[in-house]
Order: sequence, then structure tokens, then C-alpha cells
Amino acid sequence: MDLPDSELALMDLLWVKAPRTSEEMISQLGDARGWQPSTVKTLLARLVRRGAVRAEKDARRFQYWPLVQ
Repeated sequence: MDLPDSELALMDLLWVKAPRTSEEMISQLGDARGWQPSTVKTLLARLVRRGAVRAEKDARRFQYWPLVQ
């Protein structure tokens, strides 16, 4: 599966440690890349749609796992 650099940045985080919440990824990538929280959430939604990431609701937030290596 070919992923753009932006989506690959999220996958790299998930490959290192999963599950992660969007808040964790926002805190790690927001400052480094200058991304807004909505950008991270949009990219995560795309990865879920493409079948690269699994999202599961846990209480009030979602947790994400990589489905591809």
C-alpha cells in the first residue's frame, strides 16, 4: 500500500507503539509538523477508510492500531 508522507508519519507512530489515541498523535506531530488537531483526525479517518488502521472506541476516545506493516 502506497501512503503519502503525511499518512506515513501517523503509521510510523503506530508501528512503534499501539494502540494510541488521536490526542497522543496530535501531541507528537502537531508541533513537529505544524498540524492542527483536525488535520491529524482527518488523516486517521482516511487511514481507517483505506483499511490501514483499525479504530476502536474506548470510553470517550478512539484508540488506533496499524493493520499493515
